[in-house]
Amino acid sequence: MELSFVAPRAVAPTTRAAASGAASAAGRSTRSADQQVLRGVPPQGSKVLVAALLLAGSSRRVFRRRCRSGRAAAARPDARSGRGKHVRPITQRQGQVMDKVEKKEEKKDAHAITAEKKEQAPEAVAEAADAADAAVVGSGSPESAVFFQMEKVAEEHLPSCGGFAWCNTSMPLEQRVDLLVKELTPEEKILQLSNDLFGGVPAIERVGLQSYNYIREAAHGVLLRGGRPQATSFPQVVAMAASFNRSLFRRVGRAVGREARYLQDVGVMWGDYLGRYGGLVLQFNVNLFRDPRWGRGQETPGESPELTGAFAEAYVRGIQTPLPGKTTPQAAASCKHYAAYSFEGGPTELNRTTSMRHTVPGYSNVSRHNEDAVVSRRDFLESYDEPWVSCVKAKALGVMCAYNQVNGVPSCGNQRLLRKLLREKWGFEGVVVTDCDSISDMYALQKYRSTPSATIRAALAAGTDVSCSP
Repeated sequence: MELSFVAPRAVAPTTRAAASGAASAAGRSTRSADQQVLRGVPPQGSKVLVAALLLAGSSRRVFRRRCRSGRAAAARPDARSGRGKHVRPITQRQGQVMDKVEKKEEKKDAHAITAEKKEQAPEAVAEAADAADAAVVGSGSPESAVFFQMEKVAEEHLPSCGGFAWCNTSMPLEQRVDLLVKELTPEEKILQLSNDLFGGVPAIERVGLQSYNYIREAAHGVLLRGGRPQATSFPQVVAMAASFNRSLFRRVGRAVGREARYLQDVGVMWGDYLGRYGGLVLQFNVNLFRDPRWGRGQETPGESPELTGAFAEAYVRGIQTPLPGKTTPQAAASCKHYAAYSFEGGPTELNRTTSMRHTVPGYSNVSRHNEDAVVSRRDFLESYDEPWVSCVKAKALGVMCAYNQVNGVPSCGNQRLLRKLLREKWGFEGVVVTDCDSISDMYALQKYRSTPSATIRAALAAGTDVSCSP
């Protein structure tokens, strides 16, 4: 839950009973809010929780000050009655103990301030990296010169979409999309929802629409299945993450996005735009490495939600670095596999049969294609959601939903995950692509709906945009 911290009004209890009552009420409010969060029910408002926490802290500070002032004013006459207050004098030893406690509290406050500054540091690092990137691009370096040349040549080789109204690049994007959709028949729209892993969605030459592939593997470099030039292979993600270096994550992401753009330009020039070079939606793994038997831990930043979130945010920002002199990102970053995915189930007969839809009697038939990840609300809040919140915060343009079910509901048909959390609560505005053949898994293995068409409708209603199939 994100909390909006606001400046509280000064709270100064006039009596010990009032202060004690305020602290007690704050404690009750805090416990109540915490219990609601653990149950997955949002409290009445983030301001209630914040005010309770601030009030409890201010009450402690008031008590400390009053105790300290009590030593000097133990025999101070009451202005109203003229009689001395009945305050027990504080011994020197008690005063020393109270001083130590107060210093410890002040040290905690200093640590809290330092932690808050560290939280703001990534933004400063990101801004500095953007400035450095802009300086490199504008410096006339060999790198930027080659890139500019490739972009220019590729634009000259791009196939024209003809004289259709949606081809007018001076119009707002949303208006162009509306015009294009009006031109398509229902059959053509359906074809645009099915992405072949090796070929993408088909072209529709009738309206000047080219093919596009929504899945390009780019965990630590662009995966290029054959062909030249070869892309750079950076260290495995788990090794990069061990550096705890946000600027490194961002720089590697920037290089990966730049190479993906370059390879697409090569594909345009060589006439292989529709094949292995096409597409700029770069997929990378932000799942938690919770069990070494998984076999894919090297793809991930590790077992820490915080580190995984930091890597995801920096890597997305790097991949989506704007093109030189433009606001358009050089490529699109897509985080996978959403959500609670860290199980392959191999070696099992289900993963080794010719058709992964077949089960074999007498063998273990549990795999990533039909696993049900049972995740409590607390575990999801404390572990699984942080990498995805970080991806959305960095404005990732893509998310891949996973094969597995989460608490009995397929990830790619889960309205709570895709619509309520991802889009409505976190603010994701990109495209949701399925892992390849997830829709088939929903129907054939997970038995989510009784017919293929009903399964597809459920996935679309949940928030899935494009289905991938091998």
